[in-house]
Amino acid sequence: AFVRVGLSDALVGLSRGWRAFELQPVDFSAEVPIRGQRHGFAEKFPTRELDVAITNLFYHLNFMHDYLYELGFDEPAGNFQFDNFGRGGLGNDPVFAAPQHSGFNNAFFGTPEDGRAPFTGYSFFTDPPFRQVDSDLDADIIYHEYVHGLTTRLVGNPFDVTALFGTQSGAMAEGWSDIYSVSITDDPITGEYSTGDPETGIRTVNYARSRLMYGDLGNRFGPVSTFFSDDIGGIHLDRTFIPQVHWDGEIWASVLWDLRTRLGRATFEQLITDALKLTPSIPSMLDGRDAILLADVASNEGANVATIWTVFAARGMGVSAQAGDGNDTIVFQAFDTPSDPLLPDRETIFFDDMESGSNGWTIEGDDGHRGQALWHQSDRRGSTAWYYGRESTGTYDTGQRNFGALTSPVIDLPRITGRGGLMLEFDHFMRTEDASRFFDNGYVRVIDVATGEVTQVACVINGTVGGFERERINLSAFAGRSIRIQFYFDTLDAWRNDAEGWYIDNVRISRYAR
Repeated sequence: AFVRVGLSDALVGLSRGWRAFELQPVDFSAEVPIRGQRHGFAEKFPTRELDVAITNLFYHLNFMHDYLYELGFDEPAGNFQFDNFGRGGLGNDPVFAAPQHSGFNNAFFGTPEDGRAPFTGYSFFTDPPFRQVDSDLDADIIYHEYVHGLTTRLVGNPFDVTALFGTQSGAMAEGWSDIYSVSITDDPITGEYSTGDPETGIRTVNYARSRLMYGDLGNRFGPVSTFFSDDIGGIHLDRTFIPQVHWDGEIWASVLWDLRTRLGRATFEQLITDALKLTPSIPSMLDGRDAILLADVASNEGANVATIWTVFAARGMGVSAQAGDGNDTIVFQAFDTPSDPLLPDRETIFFDDMESGSNGWTIEGDDGHRGQALWHQSDRRGSTAWYYGRESTGTYDTGQRNFGALTSPVIDLPRITGRGGLMLEFDHFMRTEDASRFFDNGYVRVIDVATGEVTQVACVINGTVGGFERERINLSAFAGRSIRIQFYFDTLDAWRNDAEGWYIDNVRISRYAR
């Protein structure tokens, strides 16, 4: 047995037992109980017909077992089977599936380690008062969820169920799930049946038309003012964004769709499945790129390496792109390939080591008591740096929500020609609340002096391990403009603000040649 489908008697995430159902003939001419559905089966299927949901879910989950088995998700790899027939791995883990699960607008696939059964559920998608659609009838969503099981078992190893818990790693998990779904169905839009949106489906992009780049990571979901009140005058919260696995996952799925377009479906699907087995725990997107390159060398003698580099470089994941680990929210995108390496020669456009006063840096914000923002120069961590925190306590706790922006003087960026580029570098140290990525974050933004437009280029979440770390961000998109660099910190609330805070040092902008 590969799949067991029944109706859970439980709340979300809890299974108290299963009830078997006798399948009955379905009258497909029956009217749907809620009128106004706009697309697909919802206009013909009785949406609450449980037998239809059970049958469809059972078929597609078993289809995915067989389809992925041929690609290498077999018993030794940790697949989902009651009996492994002595072929390796651990059995006793068929997929338990709950059709018409409680809740709305959601589906899930919970995957424990090899030898323990996963549990997946599919709810109704609603667009009141016009739609009520059963996601059990949407192959896109079923395939997407099943692939969460695939990636959890293959990345790292079948017993490492936390291998995709990082910020970039979690986004990659969503991207992988999307790309298998759209590749198998040969349709660059996912979830259009459940959402009723034929343009982008459940996502914000059609993958065949996506313009997303690696540098968009962490800078798309929000703005934060959508989720929290800005009643004490926060600075540009309406322009402040945070990482989100589904939105950032669209970046990973976009580059993989490009690769599928170049390699063809069969070669592509085999390659990325092989690459999953070579991907380390908590990968960054660059680690995922490198695993695909290794898989091609191992499986195809490197026949597609040049194409792979070209595709990834076009999305900002070229050979000179940089990131830390899979938790890093600050990335340096680069568009070069190995035959065109980044040269060390560079010209410094702006540099401040913070050792000689404020040098035109300005401070805005509120300490929570209508006082000055907490940014000030400090040598608490050795050399002088700008510090967001209180010198007296070594924390940014003021008893109230507090926020502040540290903004550079005007910097005139030169134009770039040929293969040149512009790079922002800075050293930073951060210790903040780690309970939620919504709270106590730092943001790096570029302000266009001529227009006042503010562009977020990085979101920093509890970002450093050990001492200061150096970050690099590609500013080539702002070439020829006069800009200011802004480092913005906001607690968003008054709680758990007893961490040390954020330090900024050695800010440099360089023009480099490639």
